[in-house]
Amino acid sequence: MIAKIKNTFVYLSVALLSACGGGGGTSSPSSNPSAALLAITPSNYVDVATESVAGANGTSDASSLGTNLVGAQISQFGSFGLKRVALSTATTLLDNWAVFNNPTIVGAVTQRTVNCSGGGTVSASVNDADDSSTANAGDSISATFTSCNESGLLVNGSLSIIINSYSGNLSTAGSASLTMAFNNITAGSDAINGSLTLVASKSIGTSASVTLTMPSMAITSSGNSLTYTDFNLTASDSGSSVSLTMAGNVSSLKYGGSVDISTPSTMTIDSSNRVTGTILMAGKNGTKARLVGQGTTSILIEADTTGNGTYDTNTTVTLASLGL
Repeated sequence: MIAKIKNTFVYLSVALLSACGGGGGTSSPSSNPSAALLAITPSNYVDVATESVAGANGTSDASSLGTNLVGAQISQFGSFGLKRVALSTATTLLDNWAVFNNPTIVGAVTQRTVNCSGGGTVSASVNDADDSSTANAGDSISATFTSCNESGLLVNGSLSIIINSYSGNLSTAGSASLTMAFNNITAGSDAINGSLTLVASKSIGTSASVTLTMPSMAITSSGNSLTYTDFNLTASDSGSSVSLTMAGNVSSLKYGGSVDISTPSTMTIDSSNRVTGTILMAGKNGTKARLVGQGTTSILIEADTTGNGTYDTNTTVTLASLGL
């Protein structure tokens, strides 16, 4: 699924950079397909922990987190990589705004429709609110895919992005805040639907951070669907370590329910891939699972499957198995 969604936005970039297309789209938040809290058991606690964390974060390891923050790499592990989709789209848009906002068309709104190579169209619209030909607060872009066939991948749906603030350049040193809405975008059998606010910053060197705030976001792939409700994620890279916090509700069709996630202590990975911190998943009737960094390159996953406050089952997993 990651490759398919990545290709969707790669084609959007190509279409806009070559023609600066017309149309638009808004998003209605996704409904949670399995809102009831799940009872965490010895048979599902590992899936609950790994699916929930890897799906939202979507990074591969500590050394590549900084590059992932500007969309240069993508993990092949993990279910969905929401952070990668949002960042790659934002970086392409902001760092190429002068090209997106075609200066040969007079006026604040630039729009056009282009044909996809295998049939169908992409229509896009750029609203340069202050007519400055640079990305500023209040500017926006929207795009609609209509049976767009590229390299055998059929894409439908729409997206819209509003710039809340932007300075510098996200590929080198800069900061941005964007509101992004994905309206039933499908790429083959995969789909993304919902809205988020992205706040990202990049400093000269390796320092970088990104925060995703998701009122409701659903991504479907390979027969599974994850829905994030009132969910927040922050990942940062200080140059010597990376850290991750997350909170909110995550539901999965794969494990048939939802869990409430919190971060009692920030999960941190140092330059030697040693992990500290805790991420907690709370389920039905007091059952819970948690990821616990041990100060080593392994992570303990343990579960309280009776709800009595005692963690009665556990296993140890590698950093890579969590998409971290």
